Amino acid sequence: MCATVVMRLATITSLVAIALASPVPGNNDIIGCVNSWDSWGIACPNLGHHLFCDNLPGVRAGTGASPTRMRRREQLEALDRSPPSLQPRKGYEGTTHCQAQTNTFIVVVSFNVANAAVSSFLNTCLNAVQTTIDNGNTGLIPSNGWYGPLGRNGLSMTVWSEDDFQTTYGVLHSTIQALIGWMSSNGNNFGTGSFTVWDGDNQVGHGSING
Repeated sequence: MCATVVMRLATITSLVAIALASPVPGNNDIIGCVNSWDSWGIACPNLGHHLFCDNLPGVRAGTGASPTRMRRREQLEALDRSPPSLQPRKGYEGTTHCQAQTNTFIVVVSFNVANAAVSSFLNTCLNAVQTTIDNGNTGLIPSNGWYGPLGRNGLSMTVWSEDDFQTTYGVLHSTIQALIGWMSSNGNNFGTGSFTVWDGDNQVGHGSING
């Protein structure tokens, strides 16, 4: 019996050593995975539980960020703020923005600042999804993708589900809210680009805003 216990402890110790030796993937690993695709439609490995909300530092993405917690953290950070200094501008790629009180978050793959028309366009898309939900359709988006209403200057938005996990209209609604929230907090810079959609630990979709 003692020998069995020793063998089990040795096995556990080996597994822990392997886990500690393995690098923890971050936001850039998601972007590297996306950029290595031959085409859209193949989900990245399950890396969601290693990501943190850029709009709520210290909070893991996909865990239902609370607005109250966000405000409390902002108040505490204001008390311990270092003197301002010039810093290199962070690239947009890899930014993780969590939608408050949901498990939905987005990871920005690419972004190009456009014009204010994108702001009203995203609100139009949000209203279109809300109307679909109000009409009782809370299930999955179409298998060939969700195509939003066309906006001014040829603006369009499309979201596709992944092969292993699908996007619901509820998650789509939270995704558009997250996009609006991120662009609003990003100096009110609205634009076009691409992104991945996450629900908890799982990547359930990907999408793009074009125009």
